[in-house]
Amino acid sequence: MSESEEHAGGTTNNHHGTGNSSAASSADYTRINWNPPGSDRGDSVSTKNATLALKTAIAVARAFDANCALRNPAKECTIPMFEPQELILGEPLRSCGFFTDIQLRGIKLTRNLLHGEFSEDEEEFRERFAERSIDGHYAVKFLQKGIYNSVHAASAASDMMMETKILMNLAPHPNICQIYGVTAAGSDAFLSQGKEGFYIILDRLKGTMIQRLDEWRTQQQQYPPEKQYEKLMQRLEVALDVGSALLFLSDRQIVFHLRPDKVGFDVRYGRIKLCDFGQARENGQLDQAPSLTKTDDIRTLAYTAPEILCQAAVTVAADVYAFGVVLWEMLSLQRPFEGMSRSAHFEQVIMEGKRPPLTDTIIPKSVQGLISECWDPHLRPTMKKVYDTVEEVLCSKTTNHRYLAGIHETSFVRSDNGKTGADAEQEDPTMAQSSNNQPASRSSNSKRPLRRTKTEDVPFSKARAEAASSSRRASSRRDHHHSSGSKQVLITTTIVRPRLLLKKERP
Repeated sequence: MSESEEHAGGTTNNHHGTGNSSAASSADYTRINWNPPGSDRGDSVSTKNATLALKTAIAVARAFDANCALRNPAKECTIPMFEPQELILGEPLRSCGFFTDIQLRGIKLTRNLLHGEFSEDEEEFRERFAERSIDGHYAVKFLQKGIYNSVHAASAASDMMMETKILMNLAPHPNICQIYGVTAAGSDAFLSQGKEGFYIILDRLKGTMIQRLDEWRTQQQQYPPEKQYEKLMQRLEVALDVGSALLFLSDRQIVFHLRPDKVGFDVRYGRIKLCDFGQARENGQLDQAPSLTKTDDIRTLAYTAPEILCQAAVTVAADVYAFGVVLWEMLSLQRPFEGMSRSAHFEQVIMEGKRPPLTDTIIPKSVQGLISECWDPHLRPTMKKVYDTVEEVLCSKTTNHRYLAGIHETSFVRSDNGKTGADAEQEDPTMAQSSNNQPASRSSNSKRPLRRTKTEDVPFSKARAEAASSSRRASSRRDHHHSSGSKQVLITTTIVRPRLLLKKERP
């Protein structure tokens, strides 16, 4: 298989294998047949699109810095920058939409850089990450090769820059993919393609919810009825982790636009990680990602809130709708609106209010009611209520165990080593508390913190669950208080240079 054929076929790796096989329209960003650079279009086309991509990326970065309340200059400056020749790359891992992830095998630092040395602080961050970059837990995200020979260059650059800015400014959360490095050339890298182009270093994922759902569907047929209910509770536990990440984003006024292909599992612990933030927007923003609103792929439309497809302002309620659809799919193991065209989806789902059927008797009634509320634009609850409801269902069951989903799923248990699961991640510098949005806490009231374990069946009593929930709510209030009080001080006392705009600019 040629390289161009590999990328052309790789764009659908993380979607349902039984999707519609008909020819996709030009707006279907998940099924683009990329033209390899210089194949049948002149270099002038590629150069024109590359210039447009650069202008779009700069506009996105400036708009984020000027308007987004999430902006955290102190956190942003802790993200190290690396030259392309410093990266030791491995094999391609996955391709999805506009992007390709490639394994990071290590980083070999270069001292004699052509456009100036880094500051001492920047060198420290670079050296710290380079030392642990060889453990195989990281991936480098590039634009798909040949993207500048398509009409999607500007949309791809916009999504890439938006994801970079959000992750650089967002405080760490155990269920959200973290960023560990960016290209040293900044936004100027959008003028190049391939390994010389723009890239970011992220957590390496070993699969997405798409593959996990397919595995669950296959396994479900082999279980007796009593075992099926046990497995359903395991899947509900996975949904709780997804809800935890969405609640974290909702508190920071970020709309993620949840879909199964944007939920991954990291290679380190098998932990849930929300990924692909290119379509994310701040609450109340009118501008939508074209890759979200202009696609004809039902595998995207099925999870998008109706108001978003009607060009309304984005709100955090859109993620509540998406979570309701994903939760229904995880529990029923059916695909929502399978085979439906865009026109049929608009007529039946948006205009007539059609929703997936809630006829599965194995799903608890309280969860069915919650899903129904998530789909109702007038009754849609907050993400906090959704999370608390799912947690309450898990804690109220007669079993005295907290079931874990998948062979590598994780749970919190008491530890005597004095470290949490986040602390155990080799003392990641990006996991340190930052200024205006604090990392989420999932500790108990005990003096001994909690850690992650790969145990399949961990005792988790209702009393301990309620205590942990109470502690998380108190911690969330403290985080909100501290973040609102410290933001202004840090901004006024920290002098930083704009990142990803002018690569040589100094304060």
